[in-house]
Amino acid sequence: LFYQFIYATRFDCMAIGAFWAILLDRDSKWVLSISYNKIIQVLCWFVLVLVAIGKFKIPDFINHDVFSVATAIIILNVAFNDQRLIKL
Repeated sequence: LFYQFIYATRFDCMAIGAFWAILLDRDSKWVLSISYNKIIQVLCWFVLVLVAIGKFKIPDFINHDVFSVATAIIILNVAFNDQRLIKL
């Protein structure tokens, strides 16, 4: 029942976004170095494309969490990285 509640409300996804925002606010160098890495950016955009075309197949219990991390890294790059791969 608890898992179904968390799965339906996506509190874990919101917590992941908040976690990345807090680390950015505290100017965490390791978060920025990981997030700004070109390979990580490509991987995150690849995950986003796979989700968009319906080919992202991993176990349900971590599906949304992986997508949340990828999305948080993309948002971080688009908003703050001058060397981002894709400029929106």
